[in-house]
Formats: sequence, structure tokens, C-alpha cells
Amino acid sequence: MIVLNIILTILFSLFSTAILSYISMAVMIGPWIHSIIVIASSLIFSCMRSKISSESRIKSISLITAGSSIGGILATGCGFAFPTLYFLNKDMFNEWLHNPPYFIAIMALVSFSAGALGLLIADTFEHKLIAVDKLPFPIGELSYNLIALKNNASQTYQLIAGSVLSAGYSIIMSMYSVSQKVLFSSSFAIKGLNIPAIGMPTYEFPLLISIGFIAGSLIMIPLAIGLISKIVIINPAHSHFFKYLNYNDFSFAFISGMVFYGALISLLGIPTFINSIIKKIKALYNSGHTSFKPSGNVSYIQWALVLLITFLFLTWFKFSILLQLYLVVFTILCAYQLLVIGGEMGMAPVARFATFVMMPALFIFNPNYEQLTLISTFVEVCGGVAVDILFGRKLAQLSGLESKKVKNFQWLGLIVSALSVGIIFWILITKFGLGSTSLIAQRGQSRALTIQFQNFDFYAMTLGALYGSLLKEFKTNPIMVLGGILMPMEWVLVLIVGGALAAIIKDAKEYQIFWSGVFATNSVIMIIKALI
Repeated sequence: MIVLNIILTILFSLFSTAILSYISMAVMIGPWIHSIIVIASSLIFSCMRSKISSESRIKSISLITAGSSIGGILATGCGFAFPTLYFLNKDMFNEWLHNPPYFIAIMALVSFSAGALGLLIADTFEHKLIAVDKLPFPIGELSYNLIALKNNASQTYQLIAGSVLSAGYSIIMSMYSVSQKVLFSSSFAIKGLNIPAIGMPTYEFPLLISIGFIAGSLIMIPLAIGLISKIVIINPAHSHFFKYLNYNDFSFAFISGMVFYGALISLLGIPTFINSIIKKIKALYNSGHTSFKPSGNVSYIQWALVLLITFLFLTWFKFSILLQLYLVVFTILCAYQLLVIGGEMGMAPVARFATFVMMPALFIFNPNYEQLTLISTFVEVCGGVAVDILFGRKLAQLSGLESKKVKNFQWLGLIVSALSVGIIFWILITKFGLGSTSLIAQRGQSRALTIQFQNFDFYAMTLGALYGSLLKEFKTNPIMVLGGILMPMEWVLVLIVGGALAAIIKDAKEYQIFWSGVFATNSVIMIIKALI
């Protein structure tokens, strides 16, 4: 059984890394992949039900899920941050890309060093957060409940139905060589407002509507605001007040103002953030519930090796000693706060915390573009992996798994994902191209605009910052609004339709497994297209 568990952990690690690599660069969210792994694993073990007890089945699926889900969040962190370099310095990024071994090695090293640090941070705070504070770590609980269902045939059938429907749709589209986009109307004007042509992307339709359904109102309203803003505010403002700029220069300046305002607000909150973290860590240390010293010789060796790899890697990219220490210390602080948020709410807003670390570094240390990209990637991967690790530990606790075995499988998942993420990125980027309709990498674009704010028209940026403050006042997620502005209109419309569908269906959560099957299968198909 142990051999089967190892094989499935490796396969699902590759699976989750591949899917979220594509999703994180194609759209601006990174959904948790645990439920798909649980259902797919359950389907495999259902074929050998007579040969395995119910308790062994639960433990095996929990072990596989805890190990292989790491690939999803690791790929998400890379997908959100690593493309930033492309939008800052295309020549350098393309130089890396044209040297595949070098490109893959960079991604493997930053992913492994950051992910390993995240794993050790999770080790340090596991007892405090799970046993003492009894935080629910909701994704771990949901995964266990899904595994432990006496009859999860309904979820299995939903996953299969979603996968078959998505695959069938893609096959039909390919057989009949359908165009990339179907237009329902040409562009038109209403009371002086120019409305772009309304259409639907054909090949990406299952992916987009499924993500819209799963995310629901989280993205539906902000995307709609972004789309309306583009038509009602950005386009008229350009045509009436900023004709001296071409449209792209104006729109990027406007968006840069929005993003910079958000980054500035984050910077103003950093002292309070640091103070609260220090207080929590002091209280934790004084409580005696945990020690910041690793337990056992192996843990000391792990910490020493991970820090050595990290510092050697950063030294290779000419990080100063002070910048290296700054990055590691602040990454640990952010990772702890992410663990608290993940433990309470089941979320990991890694991009926000990467901004917390990157922006002060930008002004204090004046790092170059590649260093800024690596800082963002390091923070996002480390924080995300730490949260996912404790989701897995919570799942293991509920399943009655041995702690040592779970840790070994999580190290296996981390190593497999770190080694494969660069290969997957290289395939996707060389096939689809960053910044294209298929791989817009909106998070990377947003971060690049923040870094390059000084290069844009001041007045256009000011207008964007004012609009960003208005969004903040109404508690609207500006990153999702940017998705509505940057993504093609037909993509935004399908995402909104998916969210609206979830809003009007009673008990929409019951159908999330079906839509998870749709988006996973469509993602795999897009990756297969890139391969062939």
C-alpha cells in the first residue's frame, strides 16, 4: 500500500502543479485543489474496495492529499509572482526562457527554498495553532469530511460527469475547428459610450464558467465593476482629457495609479502589522506551548540546510547580506500571519503579503528587477506552502495518521512540485506566450505596474489612485477589478455568468465538485495542447 500511496502522491503532485500553473497565469485566482485530489483518489481506491479496509482507505487518501496538494499552492505562488519579470524586463526574461535548463533551475531553487522554509515554519507553529488554539483550518476539515463520507458516490459521479462533459466539449471544438471566439454582436455606441463587440471564447469557455461558478460573488461583482469602469470611466477619460497619450499608455498609467494606491495603503499599515506580529510571537514564546528551537537533530539539520540553500541562492543573484536577512525575517513574519488567517478562514492572501515585503525593499535596498521578482515569488510560495502544510496536518490529525509519515509525504510533494514547476511554466509560456489572451498573467502585470509607477503620466496615475481610493471606500477588491479591466471582455463576461449562475442556484456548493471536474479537465487539455 505504501508504494501505491507514493506513486499516487507523485502523480497528483504533478497534476496539481500543472493545473494551478495554468490557472494562476490564465486568470487572477488560485483555487484550492484538495477536493479534486480527494475525489480522484477515492475513485481509484473504490476500484479496490474489497482489498482495503475503510480505515486504511481514509488514511491513504488523506496522506496522498496532504502530500500532493502542495503543488497547487506552490504553482499558484509562482504563477502570481514569477511572470512579473517579463513585464519589467522582457529581454532578460526571454533570455532565461531561451535557456531551458537555467530557467527550470531558477524556478526549482526558488520554489524549493521558499517551500522548504514554509514547511519548517509550519512545523514550528503546528502545535500552537492546531492543538492549543484549535484553529479549524477549514480546508483540512472539509477534505476529511469529504473523505470520511460513507457514501461519496454522488461527489465521484459529479467529478466524472464534469470531466467527461469538459473533455467532450473540447473534442467537439477541435473536430470542427471552431474559431477562437464567437461574436454575438459588433461594437456599438450608447449615448456616447463605445461598447466593444460582445462574444464568447470557445476553447476556454468551460474553464472560465467553472471558475466563475466556484468563486461566485468573490469575483462576479468586482469583475463587473472592472468591465463597467473600462467602458464608463477609462475609455471616456482618455478620449476627452488624455488624448496626448496613446490609449495603452493612459490605461496602464491609470491602472498603475490604482495599484500604487493599494500598495501605499499597505505600506502605511506595515508598522501596525509588524507590531501585532511581534506581540503574538512574544506571547507564543512566553506561553511555553511551543519553542522556536527545532526539536531533534534532524530538525536542526533541516533548518541549516534550508537556510544554507536559501542564502546561497540569494547570493548568486547578488542579494546583499542585509537584504537576505530582511527577506527571510519578514517572510517568516508574513508566513505566521498567513497561518493564522488560513487557520481561521481557509484563505491565503499571499499576494498582499508579498507586497508588504517587496515595497519597503524597493525603497530601502533599491533591488533590481530580477531581485524584486524573486522576493515576491519567495514570499508567496513560502506563505502559501506553510498554510497548505497545516491544512494537511489538520487532515492528518482527523484521520489518525502518524505525524512522521505525513511530514515525509509532504516533503515528497514539495520536492516533486519544485522540480516540475519550471518545466511546466516553460512549456506553457513558450506555447501561449505571457501577456497573451490565453496567459494574461494579470497578477504579474499588476505588480510590474506598481514597481514602475514613476514611469507613467502623473495625472493619469492620480486619476487611477483616486478611483482606487473609491474602490477601497466601498470595500471592493481592486485586484479583481483590475481583472475586469485587463482581461478580454469575452473572458470577463463568461466569468460573470458563472458567478451569477452560482448566485441563483439553490445550494450551489453541492455542485462545486462537478465544476471542479470541469475546470481541472479543461486545464489539463490546455496543457496537453501546449505539449503537442
